[in-house]
Amino acid sequence: MITNFEIYAEILLRKGVNLQKGQYLSVSCPVEGSKFMQILSEVAYKLGACYVEIEFFDPLQDQIRYQNCLLEYSESYPEYLVKKKINMANDKVALLKFNPGIIPTVEFDSRIKVNSIKGMNNALKPYTQIKRTKTFNSCSTVLPTRYWASQVFPDLSGDEAYAALWNLLFQIAQCELDNPLDYWENHISSINERRNYLNDLNLTKLHIIDDQSDFTVELPNNHVWVGGCEHTVEGLRCMPNFPTEEIFTACSKYGINGKVHSSKPFIYQNEIIDDFYLIFEKGKIVKAYASVGQRTLNALLNLEEGTRYCGEIALLPGSTIISKTNTIFKNTLLDENAACHMAIGCAYPINISESLIYSATDFEAHGINFATIHCDFMFGKEDTTVVGVDEHNQEIQLIQNGKWMF
Repeated sequence: MITNFEIYAEILLRKGVNLQKGQYLSVSCPVEGSKFMQILSEVAYKLGACYVEIEFFDPLQDQIRYQNCLLEYSESYPEYLVKKKINMANDKVALLKFNPGIIPTVEFDSRIKVNSIKGMNNALKPYTQIKRTKTFNSCSTVLPTRYWASQVFPDLSGDEAYAALWNLLFQIAQCELDNPLDYWENHISSINERRNYLNDLNLTKLHIIDDQSDFTVELPNNHVWVGGCEHTVEGLRCMPNFPTEEIFTACSKYGINGKVHSSKPFIYQNEIIDDFYLIFEKGKIVKAYASVGQRTLNALLNLEEGTRYCGEIALLPGSTIISKTNTIFKNTLLDENAACHMAIGCAYPINISESLIYSATDFEAHGINFATIHCDFMFGKEDTTVVGVDEHNQEIQLIQNGKWMF
């Protein structure tokens, strides 16, 4: 009898990363997922993988560095790791990355953390440029860990919480259906239809309102809505995130005005920011307040010039396969698929119809934000209303009370 673990692995490999026969597969996974990696590797080889590389990592390693690294070395990032990533990208190795969810927090020197993030992001710029031009198929998803499970289900014992999180993930992945692969094919098609409709509208602006937020987002003239899946330069389809519900595009760097209030916790570098709002003037975040995580929010916004601006706006209905679980996962990859959201930091080149050079100068010329990071935060709720304005200044109701109107 096929288990849900095997079904989940097949969904990820066939619909997520879209592994091709004869392709190399590189998997990044927390050490706690070793048993599941045995299952996934077996499925991958049966699907035709010629070689499967499993890179296990300890989610606490970054925390250990922030605690103990000498300040003078804190911006260092190994060149050999950059070269390896670039070589893998150039060789079109399929990439599947598992996120471990939230991990324990510890006290550390914030200067070391800031330097470490800056150093890594700067070192990886050449790789990031290749990755964002979609030369290879990749997918990011989640893998339950016991600590993460304890944070999602604090009232359950360790084993019960761990099993509950896996079962919830199987539910979200639709593993219990007779043919979950068909479900995800139809789901992607549905997202693509809405994405195409939005692109045909040639919108210039969005007006978004709920009981705590009221703001406008101008869109670049050459913006492109993306969602459901992406294609490599050779036309190979993959899901950059699994699961996914969002349809997103770039926002004009200087075109956001008003107040945006969060609707779910936002996890940045394993620290929680919750119940917060941002005030935008001409695209710039001029005021930010958080009931939880103010220091972390300030650190993010002050990281560089680009983190005072946003690069992405994503539309979702108020009810999705994630939101129907009535669970706060404290994990951005899952929580962002339960609500509309925006991204502090860099825009994605795929959201612009013209070819882009991955540089601040070229992004600025196209009216979009450039930064070394991209961090999604959620604002949408069941009472969210989104009105689009087209090039003829006509208003089109896109979402009303959390429901798609097309």
